[in-house]
Amino acid sequence: MYRAVIEHPDYMPDELKNRPENYWGHDRGRIYRVVMANAPAGRTDRGAPRLSQASNDDLTKFLEHPNSWHRETAARLLLERNEKSVAAALCSLAVRGTSPVARVRALWVLHGLHQLTSAVVLAALDDPDPRVRAHAVQLGEPWLNTDAKIRSRVLKLAAHADARLRFQVALSLGEVRQVEVDPDVERAVIAALGAIALRDASHRWTRAAVGTSLAKRASAVLRFVLDEAVKQDTLLPGLDELVGELAQLVGARQNPTEIAAVVEALRPLLSPSEGGGAHNRAIDQPGLTLALACIEGLGRGLIRRGASKLECLDKLSIADRLLVSRVFELAVDLARRDDGDSLHRRKAIQVLRHASFDAAGSTLLELAADNANQKVRLAAIEALARFDDPAIAPVLLRNFAGQTPAFRRAIIAAMLANSQRAHLLLDQMQGGHIAPTELQPNQWQVLATHRDANVKRRAEQLQAATMPANRQHAIETYRAALTLSADPRRGKQVFAKNCAGCHQVADVGVNVASDISDSRARSPEQLLVDILDPNRAIDNHYVTYTVMRTDGQVLTGIIGAETASSLTLRQQDNKSVTILRDDIEELRSNGVSLMPTGFEQNLSIPQMADLISFLKNWRYLDGQTQIERR
Repeated sequence: MYRAVIEHPDYMPDELKNRPENYWGHDRGRIYRVVMANAPAGRTDRGAPRLSQASNDDLTKFLEHPNSWHRETAARLLLERNEKSVAAALCSLAVRGTSPVARVRALWVLHGLHQLTSAVVLAALDDPDPRVRAHAVQLGEPWLNTDAKIRSRVLKLAAHADARLRFQVALSLGEVRQVEVDPDVERAVIAALGAIALRDASHRWTRAAVGTSLAKRASAVLRFVLDEAVKQDTLLPGLDELVGELAQLVGARQNPTEIAAVVEALRPLLSPSEGGGAHNRAIDQPGLTLALACIEGLGRGLIRRGASKLECLDKLSIADRLLVSRVFELAVDLARRDDGDSLHRRKAIQVLRHASFDAAGSTLLELAADNANQKVRLAAIEALARFDDPAIAPVLLRNFAGQTPAFRRAIIAAMLANSQRAHLLLDQMQGGHIAPTELQPNQWQVLATHRDANVKRRAEQLQAATMPANRQHAIETYRAALTLSADPRRGKQVFAKNCAGCHQVADVGVNVASDISDSRARSPEQLLVDILDPNRAIDNHYVTYTVMRTDGQVLTGIIGAETASSLTLRQQDNKSVTILRDDIEELRSNGVSLMPTGFEQNLSIPQMADLISFLKNWRYLDGQTQIERR
C-alpha cells in the first residue's frame, strides 16, 4: 500500500484533514501479485502443489526443495502427522542431503519426532558446512553429559574458524554439568570457553554467550584468560571488557577462595611495577588496563550482591591485599595524569569507587572540585556518590550557582545518594541557595519515597510550598499558552532541556517512557493536560515502582524487564539498573506516572506554548510543509 495515510475522512480530527501528507501516494496503486518474466506458460494460478495431499515419502523429498515454502510446509506436515516411519529416510537426508538447508531441516524434523540419535548428531558434527555443525551442536546438548564422543567433538569445535559456530559452542557448553564430569573434562570445558572468549573478546554477544555457560566456572575461565593475557605483548580489542565482565561474575558469587585466586592471577600482569621507573612504565602497559578492569569488575559484582565495596579483602592473604592496594595506587596515579587519555582516566576513577575513602577520597575530591577535563570531573562526582564521608558535600556544593547543567545534575544526584547529604541539599533549597526547580521530577520522587522519614517530610513541605495547590489550577493558569504565538524551534530547545531524558521526538531524547512523538491526533489542549496532569490516565507499563534494597539504597523507575531472579528498572536518561530479587527489601508501586506532577515549575507560559508547538509541528521543521499557527 503506497498511501501514507489510510483513514476515512469522517473520522479524522479536523486539524489533520488538510495536512499535505494525507495525499502522499495518491498517484500510485497496489501490487497484487509479482510473476517472473520467464515464468512457465503452463503455471497454475496457485503455483505451489497441494502438499497436504502428498505422501510421507514425497514430503521427505520436499525437504530438499530449493523453495523455502516447500521445505517448511513439508516439515510442518510431517510433524503434524507425527510420522515416525520416515525416520530412516530423514537420517539419510540429514547426513547425505544435497544442500545444507536440507540437512538442517532433516535434523530438526528428527528432533521434533523424537527420532534423533547420537550417531546422526555425531555425523552432523563433521558436516562440511559450519551452519549444519552449529545446529548439530545445539541438538547434541542432551548427549554432552553422557556421550564422550559428542562432547569431545563439540569441544574441538571451540577452535573452529567460523565465528557463528564458536558462538553456538559457547552457548552449548553450559549444558556440561560440573557435578557429572571428571576433572579432565572440566578443565577441557574451561579451556574451550576461555579460548572462545579470548578469540572473540571484541564481540559482545559471544562474550555474553560464554557468560551464560560459566556457572561456577567464572573464576577458572577468568584465570585462564589472565594467564593467556600475560603472554600477549599488546592488548587485544575487547579484552578489558571481557575481563571486567568475568570479574563481575566472580564478585557476585562472593566466594573468598575464588576472589583470592583471581587476585593472585593479576600478579604477573603487574610485575613491572617494582621500583620507581618501572612503576611509571606500568601505567602504559596492557597489564595495568586488565588489572584495573578486573578489580573494577570484582567490586561491581560484590556491590550487585549487596556487599560493601571489596569487603572480601579482609579474607585475603596479606600479599593479595597488598596487590589490590597496589592496583588502587596505580589507579590514583592514572586518574591524576593530566596528560593521560580521558577514557583511561575515567576507567581508573571507576576502579576507585571500590577503594576505601582513605585511599581514593582525596583524589576524587580534587578531581571533582576542579578539573579541566569535564568527563573526568563528572566521573569523579559520580564516584563520590558511593561514599558517605562528610567531606564530600562541601566540595560538591561549592559554587553550585556557577556550575553548568550537566554538573548540577551530577552534583544533585550525588547529594541524594545518602540521607546525610539529602538533608544538606534540603537545607540549601530552604535557604534559597539552590532552587527547587533544579531537581528533576524523578529526584523529587526519590525524596518523596525516602527511607528517612525526616527527609521525606522536609521534601514534602518544600515541594508543597513551591507547587500550585492542584492540577486544575495549574491547567487553568497555563491555558493561556494555547492562545500565544509559538515557535516550534524554540520548543525543540525546551524539549531537549526538560523532556529528553525520558521521551524522544524527532532526533532528540530517548524513549524510556511512553512514545509521544505521534501527536497528530491530539489537540494542543490535550497535550497541555497530559503535561500538567500526567496521572490523569496512565498506561500500566509506565507506572513507577520504588525498590528498597537490603543495603538501604532506594531506586525508582519503571519495570523494564523481570525474571524469576531479578528485575530491571528503566530510569531517566535511558539508564537501566538490574536488581537481584534477593537484594530487594521492599518493592512497591507508586501508582503514578514516570513523569510526576509539578512539571510546570520548570517552564514559563511562553515556553509551554513553544513546547506544545514543537510536539505538534516537529515533522514540518524542514520547511517543506506549512507549520500550524495558532
